[in-house]
Amino acid sequence: MLKDILLALTGAISSIVGFYFGGRAAQSAEPQNGGGSPAPAAAAAKPEITKFETDPKSPARPGTKVKLSCSATNPSNGALQYKFEVLDKDGNRVDGSPGYQNQNEWEWTADVPGGKYFLWVYVRDGLHADIGGYDARKNLEFEIKKE
Repeated sequence: MLKDILLALTGAISSIVGFYFGGRAAQSAEPQNGGGSPAPAAAAAKPEITKFETDPKSPARPGTKVKLSCSATNPSNGALQYKFEVLDKDGNRVDGSPGYQNQNEWEWTADVPGGKYFLWVYVRDGLHADIGGYDARKNLEFEIKKE
């Protein structure tokens, strides 16, 4: 009877070990992207900014309304979203759009002292906005004349 119990126990242990290591070997042999499934959205081609400009051009006077406009392309053909920011020479945020918007233009009233400022645009693919962050960004240096 002891011989039968040892034989059954040895068989059970062999089955468990074989199942565990056999499953691990099959798992490591699978392709990393899940067997040919499409690449995740984060790895998709990203939008590209083709133009970022201001009207009027730099330099401008304090109180001037400055229109920022951006043109971008999107390989996924999804709607693009834009966010604009104005930073001072120390990198502190001075002004900006309230968040991402569908319009590729934003107007800044330069009610700031004279000096150099950095105008930023961030562009993201609206279809993949849940990923977070931006897909493309660009900046311009802009000067306000000292009076």
